[in-house]
Amino acid sequence: MQTLEPSSVKPNLERRERLRLNIKAMAVSLGVLSAVAFFLVGLANLVWPGYASQFLQIVASIYPGYEASGTPGDLVTGMLYALFDGGLLGLVLAWLYNLIEGRPTADTPEIRREGGIPYHTIEPHS
Repeated sequence: MQTLEPSSVKPNLERRERLRLNIKAMAVSLGVLSAVAFFLVGLANLVWPGYASQFLQIVASIYPGYEASGTPGDLVTGMLYALFDGGLLGLVLAWLYNLIEGRPTADTPEIRREGGIPYHTIEPHS
């Protein structure tokens, strides 16, 4: 069994790796999450009239075209608004995080290897 000497394990203190968020993934994730959450609330309102009606009235005061009438058409309209708003929120949050965290880093094979992610190049056959 091989043991490592403390002097052979040197932390990389000079170069701090920065975590960056994928803006597109964050936007899609929050958009879908918002739409699903709105769907569940809207569906519960269809099944049990009056459920979350005050919340839906607030949403209706924000979104033009959404009336909180408890119809399937309103449910679809609200889901589309939630998808858009959640996506926009995810985009802004990820962009701000990346802006505050620092400059963008390139996703290159060298960076992947340094991070311990296996990356094998494929050479074309001649």
